[in-house]
Amino acid sequence: MSTWWDISTGWANWFQVQGGVAAAGTTVTAVARYPFHLDLFTLGTDNRVYSCWWDAGSGWHNWFAVGNLVCRPDSTVTVVARFPDQLDLFTTASDGKIMSRLVERPHRLGNWFQVSGGVASAGSSVTAIARYSNHLDLFVIGTDNRIYSTWWHEGQSWAAWFNVSGGVGKPGGEVAAISRVTEHIDLFTVASDGLVYSAWWDGAIGWASWFQLGVT
Repeated sequence: MSTWWDISTGWANWFQVQGGVAAAGTTVTAVARYPFHLDLFTLGTDNRVYSCWWDAGSGWHNWFAVGNLVCRPDSTVTVVARFPDQLDLFTTASDGKIMSRLVERPHRLGNWFQVSGGVASAGSSVTAIARYSNHLDLFVIGTDNRIYSTWWHEGQSWAAWFNVSGGVGKPGGEVAAISRVTEHIDLFTVASDGLVYSAWWDGAIGWASWFQLGVT
């Protein structure tokens, strides 16, 4: 379902997007590559990745399968638009493998591939940020519930996954990441003790230790 808000008219009514039905437990991911364009991604009832798009000149278009990858039923499709006509997709396959695919408009569709052999904890989603147009950082909770990261830089292969400062997350949890400036990353997660922790990376210093939020 979708709705929209405009300053001149307020909130519109909810409507079903092109008859789409999602798998139980999955989410809908939306990205705006242009001010007049929207792309949606979700898992269908067959646990495959589906997408549809809206354009101001032509409205909503039909859902279509993005390859034949079968995902974990509760997976999230994480999307990063490094360029207006390029999307990087990340999700988890049915066996927990961390998978990615490049979608480049108008004609290039890459194949799904496993990112550096990574496997996610059951229920954990992949977080992706682009600090530069030619760089990606990923974060996830692994099968041992430790917090892992990898990165890609144009012209290089994906780096090996590494544990971020010894961090351990809640089983099935998520790592939130934000880059306020290009050479700094802040991470947030719920740890195995149920408390909220943060860590950060700075280009000049590297990774700091995890600390509990709200504790002085």
